[in-house]
Amino acid sequence: MTHTKAVLLALVIALIAGCGGAPKRVSHETTQYKVVSVPESLYRCEAIPAPPSLPVSVTRELQERYDRQVAEYILELYETGVTCKASLDAIRAWIEQAEAEVRKTNEEARRALEEKESGWWPF
Repeated sequence: MTHTKAVLLALVIALIAGCGGAPKRVSHETTQYKVVSVPESLYRCEAIPAPPSLPVSVTRELQERYDRQVAEYILELYETGVTCKASLDAIRAWIEQAEAEVRKTNEEARRALEEKESGWWPF
């Protein structure tokens, strides 16, 4: 009976020693993906207007009309540029907001994983 008690005592000590150590830390790496696509409504660039054609024969009246057409053309280019700049600024702001949301989501996931890993789970 003493031999049996010694074996049981050794078995109990081995089990306690095996379970008594620090739990193994299991690392889980997760990758967060989010599709970032710009809404079509933000692409609002108008077509570049065609430049006025230079008259073949130049009279004072034709030159004045051509000068007015060039001035109008410059204004159209300016307005088109303003519209395109506003669209690009909106796209930039939209992308920056989307990136901030992705960073926030990834940070929250990282924190949750660290909290889960810091606890001791017997199973």
